[in-house]
Amino acid sequence: MIKLISQILSISAKDFKILSISFAFLFSIFCSYSILKPLRDTLATVGALHDIKWLFMATFIFSLVAVFAGMYLSARVKRGSYIVIIFLFFTLNIFLFYIFFISYGETLWGARVFFVWASVFNLFVISTGFLLLADRFDKDTSKRLFGIIFAGASLGSIIGALFTSLLSKFTSIENLLLVSALLLLIAAFLSTLLLKGAKSKDLVINPKNPFNGISLILKSKYLLLIAGFILLTTAANTFLYIEQARVVKLVFHSREERVSVFANIDFIVQTLSLLIQIFFTGKVAKRLGISFLLVIVPLVLAFGFVVIAFSHPIFYIFVIFMIIRRVGEYAFIKPGREMTFVVLSEEEKYRTKSFFDTALYRFGDMGSSWLESLLSHIGVKVALFGGAFLCLLWAYNAFMLSRFYKKR
Repeated sequence: MIKLISQILSISAKDFKILSISFAFLFSIFCSYSILKPLRDTLATVGALHDIKWLFMATFIFSLVAVFAGMYLSARVKRGSYIVIIFLFFTLNIFLFYIFFISYGETLWGARVFFVWASVFNLFVISTGFLLLADRFDKDTSKRLFGIIFAGASLGSIIGALFTSLLSKFTSIENLLLVSALLLLIAAFLSTLLLKGAKSKDLVINPKNPFNGISLILKSKYLLLIAGFILLTTAANTFLYIEQARVVKLVFHSREERVSVFANIDFIVQTLSLLIQIFFTGKVAKRLGISFLLVIVPLVLAFGFVVIAFSHPIFYIFVIFMIIRRVGEYAFIKPGREMTFVVLSEEEKYRTKSFFDTALYRFGDMGSSWLESLLSHIGVKVALFGGAFLCLLWAYNAFMLSRFYKKR
């Protein structure tokens, strides 16, 4: 059976064990998050639409707090223990939110706190998981296996979205938080299996200067290009996210409808992403190179923003490009971006990746949400054309990043 599966996936039998554990690891993380995500997106529509930019600002601030807390912890425990502690800490958080929601229900400030927390969870937990994988694989193996491993993220998101969509009709969505917590516990256990072969499981990072990671970025053109890529990615995503909130709030009126809609979109996105990741991402990376993985999505989205601008607020046209964006992100952007970290030194990885994936990512959210708010005051079409321009900048940055990657 192992040989048959290996032949179908075009991998060697010796890769099967590590592939299976890594696949299950990402599956657990993303299934856990995909249960939280529809609830987070629904709670974002509680209150006025212009409050979203304040939520992004709060998320950025708490992301900074999370980054420095993580750096403090990593200076005092081994890397293997650090990863497990992160997963257990956020599992405890989910239990506390469960108790809060069943006790007090959906309050405005409860919704805001959960939105900010879930946004930090999204990047901090997922960044920690990807950091472990980047440490576990070398450049050649990552090209061969990352597409299939990332399919675990898509499959987990599919199951989580389908589970949420179906059960939100029959039970209180707060009860789904318990399932999310259980899945995160499973991910913590699987991380211990991956750590057995990781190069830095006994490493303790001692950040004498908490801003050392920033200084490394400023000194490296390659790291600056990664930083620019992340900022432009988040800008495009945030412009679409706010348009999503705007359109969904106009079309759907109840919380249950919105949770179901967001979960159904997630299901479609992750199903398509899964098929592409298993059968095409690895082949595209080997034959067309990382340039195609990184550049194709921003070019398509630049066109998409223009189409959305002329069709606003037609829901289904927007959904088509939202699905294209998210499928492209899971199938091409994320595998490609994680490959760019594989060629970094150990110091560069561990001093910069958490900063990239949390503080910088959320700074991009905050800055672009304020920019979108400013442009949308002029007109929604102006904001959407601004999104198209940002996507063109993103495509150019992606092309330059792929060239530097090849040199490394």
